Amino acid sequence: MATYGEWIMKSAGIGASLGGVAGFFCAAYIMATMDALSWTGAVDTVESVVVVFIFAVIIGSLCTAIGGLAGLVLGFLTSPLSRVRVQPELPLAKAAAPARFFSDRVPISPAASPWQVPIDVLLLQIENHVRLEQAAAESFIAFPSQARLHSKTTSPFVN
Repeated sequence: MATYGEWIMKSAGIGASLGGVAGFFCAAYIMATMDALSWTGAVDTVESVVVVFIFAVIIGSLCTAIGGLAGLVLGFLTSPLSRVRVQPELPLAKAAAPARFFSDRVPISPAASPWQVPIDVLLLQIENHVRLEQAAAESFIAFPSQARLHSKTTSPFVN
């Protein structure tokens, strides 16, 4: 099955082809039957054929553009792909248990681990680390250099 864009382009191409062919032959007929053209001598006949051909190409090109637009409009209106399809509502899935970061096979122990550090100690370490990082940033702002930019602080945390 063609996509929507392919359907529209094919419709415009068909309209342009039909319009161009019809316009070319219509203009050729109209120009060939005019009384102003002369068909008596060889030179007059060649001139008349050239004039008929030039006008047929010009009118055929105009009809190609009009036929292409007509095909484009008809392609939009008649496309079987433009019909709105409503997706049926899907039932809600039950939420799965949250996945563990490293592995789902290791059970979570409800008891506290023996290496638990009091929260106050952790907060003091974090505050100390932030102070050291701020001091390093302030020294870099005061005296910017490549060495100060990549210098390590004395914080036990990785920086």
